[in-house]
Amino acid sequence: HTKVEAQLWDFKRTLTMWHTTGQVRDDSKITFCEDIASFANAKGGVLIVGVTDAIPRRIVGIEDLENKLKDAKEVLNKNMPDGLAITHFQQVDLVDAQDGQNKTCLIIAIPQTKNVVGVKNQKDAFSYPIRLETGIARVDYGKIQSLKEGVSQENFSFISNLYSFLND
Repeated sequence: HTKVEAQLWDFKRTLTMWHTTGQVRDDSKITFCEDIASFANAKGGVLIVGVTDAIPRRIVGIEDLENKLKDAKEVLNKNMPDGLAITHFQQVDLVDAQDGQNKTCLIIAIPQTKNVVGVKNQKDAFSYPIRLETGIARVDYGKIQSLKEGVSQENFSFISNLYSFLND
């Protein structure tokens, strides 16, 4: 569990929106959507939820996954046109090397999209995030659109790069 985060993936112990209330929860919902959109607007990627961010990584899992998954899908549906259509959620069971326990985690796979993906905030304005290495930048719609000129369809082409990285 020593691989560092990269352009194609992001480890999350949990999603902040699952544990907060009020304005912090509202802001964290937008942050979650921007994480998804940033991958879609770049080369695609994966959010891995239930694994610590710090090295050495620990598999901590997610409790009450069914309700948390429902919440995540509702947030995407509200704040991202086509967010549910482009996002693939997959439950995976992993064993934590330190305690030997089996834990349920969530893989959220996001394809590179043909079209620009925007996120609607609480004021009904859109942001256009793009993944830059381990973070995101909010840029102009036209900038992302010009980067997508060679993309003819939604794709998960990043998976071959991810496979190579993991097996090096």
